[in-house]
Amino acid sequence: MKKFFLSMLALGMSVSMFGATIYLNTGGSSLWNQAGATFKESISGKAMTKVDGTADYFSVEIESAQTKVHFQRLSPKGDVWNETNDLTIESGKDCFTINNWDSPWGAWSVYTKPAPYFALHSNLTTSDWATTPFNLSDDETTATLTIASITAGEYEFGARINSETNWTSNGMAITRDQNSVDFNTTGKGNNTLTADIDGDYTFTYTFATNILVVTFPNGSTTALQAVTMADIYARDGRIYGAEGMRIYTVSGMDVTDQNGQLNGIYVVKTQAGIVKVVVR
Repeated sequence: MKKFFLSMLALGMSVSMFGATIYLNTGGSSLWNQAGATFKESISGKAMTKVDGTADYFSVEIESAQTKVHFQRLSPKGDVWNETNDLTIESGKDCFTINNWDSPWGAWSVYTKPAPYFALHSNLTTSDWATTPFNLSDDETTATLTIASITAGEYEFGARINSETNWTSNGMAITRDQNSVDFNTTGKGNNTLTADIDGDYTFTYTFATNILVVTFPNGSTTALQAVTMADIYARDGRIYGAEGMRIYTVSGMDVTDQNGQLNGIYVVKTQAGIVKVVVR
């Protein structure tokens, strides 16, 4: 058993007591990850699951003795749209990336989880739509972008979250009085930004809450309120009203464990939505 386990390590796969994890990079929305497709590894017969925090990576756990994989791209009804041939798992590698619609389909590599990614897809920087990546914070909890010298006017935008290809929006109108976007809700048309004065606009996205905040040129920010929840209230340094809630500072730091010693403005995330709470 010890000798066999070492041979699996030599193959470079992520090994557990029950098997090995194999990853599929679907190639983005220009290749396999489009039209609501799902994915399956047919030798094991297992459906693949999306890797948290990524847009295009899926994984499956296979038996340790399995040395080949066969990936299938399925329709929402389960019909096979595309499939590879049987692929031998290359030594030292555990991730297969689709880069072609036909054989040889793609290439093997070592899986490394991509760093969080956020970008605006908008007409803010050019009359044509363009993608503008944000700058990731050192602790990878937030991403920030300042667009200088925006001329007052109406603009449209969406976002690319953890993907350089797929983009999303939710139709929210951003103004000085409502300057946040909750990207937990998507698919309702382009977002709009009403830039009421010329100047530099700063956009800050927090990965834990999926909230984008726009800071207008005079530095004013307003409530991060995405929903109204009457049951959420604060008293004596503690927030009450929702089981399993998470509490964040406006900069995105999780301070749930400090509930009871709070003082200031906080963002509370529950299963029902997100609300801003002032604690004294």
